[in-house]
Amino acid sequence: MATKESLPHHIFGEHLFGFLKPEQREIIKGAALTTSFEDGELIYTKGAAATYLYIVLEGEVALRLPGTEGVSILIEQLGQSEMFGLNATFDLGSYGVQAQAIGFTKVIKIETAVLQRIMDEDNQVGYAIQRRISQLYYKRYVATARRLQAIVTAIPLQAARPRESRWIVD
Repeated sequence: MATKESLPHHIFGEHLFGFLKPEQREIIKGAALTTSFEDGELIYTKGAAATYLYIVLEGEVALRLPGTEGVSILIEQLGQSEMFGLNATFDLGSYGVQAQAIGFTKVIKIETAVLQRIMDEDNQVGYAIQRRISQLYYKRYVATARRLQAIVTAIPLQAARPRESRWIVD
């Protein structure tokens, strides 16, 4: 359930919002809601309309790439003060992964339309936000690539022996 409550000051003083002007921070606070999720509850699914940027207040969130037959790949597990749903700020239309609560989880969700408007009106702020988001994406990309590399290198591979053919071709 989404509620409007007093948002922690430290969230808006660090990370993505630390360089905003006070009036810009107030606009974002006005576009933010606090929402709680139970263990295992989906915050959003892959392909859902990307309309919010999220920040973890309590608990943890698993970002997963869903696959077939219920199998998914864990992209990252996030804790307090970490952001997700970042592709919403790139105006990509939909989320590329699913986000799922691990244990009781409380998040801030911020309407990205409001954030995008601030970015469009103040190019310096827009650049700083996109730079920070790009850094977070790159960090997640490298961490995921390392996990996939570890999985692949753990698979026992054996070269195939050349087989003699039973057929003779002239």
